[in-house]
Amino acid sequence: MTSTLYVDNLVEKTSGNGVHIPGHVIQTVKSKWYGNSDTTSTSFVSVDDSLVNITPKYANSQLLVRYSIHYFVRNSQLHGIAPYFYVPSTNNWSVLTSQTTFNEGARVANDSSSTFIMWSTLSFEHLIGVPGTGTEQVSFKVYHRSSDGQSVRINDNGPGSSITVQEIAQ
Repeated sequence: MTSTLYVDNLVEKTSGNGVHIPGHVIQTVKSKWYGNSDTTSTSFVSVDDSLVNITPKYANSQLLVRYSIHYFVRNSQLHGIAPYFYVPSTNNWSVLTSQTTFNEGARVANDSSSTFIMWSTLSFEHLIGVPGTGTEQVSFKVYHRSSDGQSVRINDNGPGSSITVQEIAQ
């Protein structure tokens, strides 16, 4: 014999103990920004407005972090973008992964001074365990640099860039 259960609304019995289904998204937060962020620094610098915060509901969750960054480079061979995240238990920013670098091999335009220009979008994602004690706020932010002191810019009045973080139940 089979049974069918029809439900219009699920309400948790005790606050903070909602329905927990492994593999399902528990919550999603997103930061989208359109402001330009220029740098000629050869050290990583923070990208204004790229901050996103999430407070995990469960200590054993995974965080799926997605970045989509619109960038512009001029006359330079190698640049870097690195996502950083704040680890609550150590009170500092840590690199999420080694820096992602891109070079100017796919040149798409020449300006009047014959310097090369490239616009593109860099997208990447990471799945990480919840850092710290597990239910403290975790912050994610983008940093970028130039390898040779030439200008590199995020957004350049383009479609904008974003960070999306999803908590995934385990």
